[in-house]
Amino acid sequence: IDEKGSSPQARQAIEQAMVSEESWSYVPQMVSLLTKSLAIILFLYGGYGYNAIFLSRILIAAGRDHLVTPYAIMFNTFYILGLLSYIAGCFTDPGGIPDRWTSFVKKYDRYLPVANPRQEWQPGKATYCKKCDIIRPERAHHCHFCRKCVLRMDHHCPWMNNCVGVFNHKYFALLGIYAGLASLIALVTTLPDMLQCVSSVVSMDSQVTLSPSFSRHTGYISAGGKVLDATMTVEQAKQKCSELPNCQGFCFKGVDTGDLMNIYFKDRWNLWKEESSEWTAYRYEKDGGSLADNDALQFILLGIVIVISNGMLVPLNCSHLPNMLENVTMIETYYDNMPNPFDQGSKLSNMAQVFGSPGIDWLLPMPPLRPLTDGICYARTDEPVGSAGFAKVYEDSQWREPEDVWRSRYHAQMRPKDHGSGEEGPFSSVVKWFHG
Repeated sequence: IDEKGSSPQARQAIEQAMVSEESWSYVPQMVSLLTKSLAIILFLYGGYGYNAIFLSRILIAAGRDHLVTPYAIMFNTFYILGLLSYIAGCFTDPGGIPDRWTSFVKKYDRYLPVANPRQEWQPGKATYCKKCDIIRPERAHHCHFCRKCVLRMDHHCPWMNNCVGVFNHKYFALLGIYAGLASLIALVTTLPDMLQCVSSVVSMDSQVTLSPSFSRHTGYISAGGKVLDATMTVEQAKQKCSELPNCQGFCFKGVDTGDLMNIYFKDRWNLWKEESSEWTAYRYEKDGGSLADNDALQFILLGIVIVISNGMLVPLNCSHLPNMLENVTMIETYYDNMPNPFDQGSKLSNMAQVFGSPGIDWLLPMPPLRPLTDGICYARTDEPVGSAGFAKVYEDSQWREPEDVWRSRYHAQMRPKDHGSGEEGPFSSVVKWFHG
């Protein structure tokens, strides 16, 4: 037995257990790294496939080139914002325990009440983390992946390989919203052509075709007898022309707005072009609209990416966005010892606890311009938030420093020397006069 009261065998067993735990701790990190790599691949190929394959080749081959610009604007707006949110969420510190809080804890030492961490609401209580050997503020939790305590930890996101905490929760929420909208737009816009492409591949056709295939022109079809006159939309006219045995194309006055138009179907193609023509014509390309095998394969791969993305993002938004609107984290959803003490009374106010005071910065992947928390103190249900981010009760002139608010929130008592008990004496007034 050594001086510490433990045998060499016992110490050796402890050291072996620590080494074993250390080696196993890398397994979840490797899994998280792999899932992050998968997320990056889905993000990059989704953007490439939609722009380089669908917009640049599929729509052109299908004769719907007029849809390229609006589709590109809709998809890329949300895609770029989602990508920027993802980058910000990955590289932003979620909220480690700040040095200023550590200094505050050392300053008050045993005069700061510390509670044991429990799986329940503990508002206004500092808790002790055995793994980090530190005292942490309310709503902070230990992450086994990151091996540190995180302020207002929501969960560890394997797709970002980073914790979601007080300082990057906004980016995580924007990622789900923007990436979800981009994936939904991609699904809706590519679905008709995707089904046609898959059908051609399954049928083992010699060529993958997108039907009906039309090319758009400006002008009037002057020659040939009318096959049919009808009132319908342009998309309906394309389908109708492909079904008519002798139809070579159709024309109408104006531009395609998606509304009902007077359509004139022709059995011969002879386009009369004028610079100021008000007519639009579509030619039925019977031998056109085919895809190369490589394009078809990349397009089907894009469809798989879109389906996987929607399958991931829909459940993610359905689980995390309601929590944010209630001002609870994933960890806190299991607490039932009391009503949520941090509920601000409305979904907008609860959302502001993550996004900051409402403003244009809500829409952008950037830090809140007016945050409503410092990560140490959070406004409670009965404490309206003031303009500075703290509860209004703390915005009096007496609360000049964050430590003043922390001392009140966590019931830290003043140390005896802070009250001046160690400085007063029979010559104290003389000393004060001597020092001016």
